[in-house]
Amino acid sequence: MRKYLLALALLALIGVGILKAQVVGTQPVSGTVTADAGTGDFNNASIDATGTTVPASATFIAGSDGTNTVAVKLDAGGAVQIDCESGCGGGTSDTDDASVAGGQTTGLSIGLNYMWTGAAWERVVGATADGLLVDLGTNNDVTVTSGTITAVTDITNVVSVDDNGGNISVDWAGTVPPIGAGTEAAALRVTIATDSTGLVSIDDNGGSLTVDGTVSAAGNFTCGTTPVTAAFALIPDATPAAPSGFTSTTCLSAIVCANVTGVEHTLTVQDGQVTPVVLVNAAPIPGNTSVTFPLYGVPATTGIEWAADGASAIACAVAGWQ
Repeated sequence: MRKYLLALALLALIGVGILKAQVVGTQPVSGTVTADAGTGDFNNASIDATGTTVPASATFIAGSDGTNTVAVKLDAGGAVQIDCESGCGGGTSDTDDASVAGGQTTGLSIGLNYMWTGAAWERVVGATADGLLVDLGTNNDVTVTSGTITAVTDITNVVSVDDNGGNISVDWAGTVPPIGAGTEAAALRVTIATDSTGLVSIDDNGGSLTVDGTVSAAGNFTCGTTPVTAAFALIPDATPAAPSGFTSTTCLSAIVCANVTGVEHTLTVQDGQVTPVVLVNAAPIPGNTSVTFPLYGVPATTGIEWAADGASAIACAVAGWQ
């Protein structure tokens, strides 16, 4: 009787769920067995949705949502479906300039580069056309120790160039221009402005200068264009005489005379006409002194004649055009 009552009590406890039995190994069961599946969905119809044969056995994979047991779902391609609660619905991420393109809902991963400014973190800026943008600021110097700098298109600040103890070469039409002596073909050409009011010095370097075209020269050339000179020589006293080469009409440039004595003497110069015109009239020259008489192209008809007031006292030279 006691064994019978104990068996009824155990069945009652199992029926209300207070006492549960664990079956180890294989046990024969006759009749109907009802299993408590809780709130999870153990009968997933998608298992045979592909048309394959329903497996004889399967493993149920589920997770808890905090309240209920929820089965893990797969999409049509067999991938595990994961619901993103927030922040990834459009696949975008805001940046300073734009946002990541939408539609990237699968495998979206973004890394934003930041740099410390000394006061705050700021995003590194770049562009498709220019790449990473770098602003050196005012306290960042760049030194190129090797290689070549190319494509410098706009420099607005002052650039200092140091030859580092050597020299600086400047290409001119692909060829370094000569400095100093050189040939006419290879020399650096210089253009002189047509309205220049300054002086231009030209040195023939001991040779001669050739000028193309017509040349206009200042001065009185009514007497001719052939230059004539008479070297220093003692002039006669009392009776005037003509220096060598000055017996025809001459446009006088200048007369230079020197008193070779220690006392004062006078000089007289006149043209060669029958009734002469006096050009220099008894001009005093102190002893041991030279004097220049500029005549600025004044014409002397039939040449010139000169005389001193003492013998072997004055030596003169003359220049002009005939």
